[in-house]
Amino acid sequence: GDWDGARAAFLRALDLDPDLAVAVYGLVEDALQQNDLDEAASILGARCERIYWDDQAHAVLGEILLRSGQEQGAMLAFGNSLEAWPEQPDVLSRLGGLLLSSGRPRDSVRAFALATEIAPGRAGDHGSLAAAYLELGDLGAAREALVEARRLGLDELDLSVLQARVALADGRPSEALGLLNGLSAEADL
Repeated sequence: GDWDGARAAFLRALDLDPDLAVAVYGLVEDALQQNDLDEAASILGARCERIYWDDQAHAVLGEILLRSGQEQGAMLAFGNSLEAWPEQPDVLSRLGGLLLSSGRPRDSVRAFALATEIAPGRAGDHGSLAAAYLELGDLGAAREALVEARRLGLDELDLSVLQARVALADGRPSEALGLLNGLSAEADL
């Protein structure tokens, strides 16, 4: 559409009410349409400073920072979003993944466990919880999370890879190899 006209309207609206959410998010959308992640992050950062309790602004800022490769900033933004509203399984899952990839499996387990408490039907979060438990070396908890992930219908590829990791960590390399060979055979079909 007419982004220049919309941008001008959003800026005029913000002159009248600097906290008008629709105008802020309209400007963010405009910046994202132009692939200007820095501008989008700047707009949301200003909103987060003015209206700290806007969990959505923090969460969207986290996603933008993540897209721009700023993992530490994204973790901080996701944490701020959760301070504003703790019961957000999507944000907990994103934060859990970042914590796990940054070598903080204990914190990752907490994030994924809370996500599975809030939204117990999400198979991916149970699979991610299993991966975090694996990093901690808690095979029993990893197996329990995998059982739940399977029950909920986790993607077979993800499930098999996690099962292979559990088998390998449990000292059963032939079982792990069998699981991975099974995936390879399926891929050849």
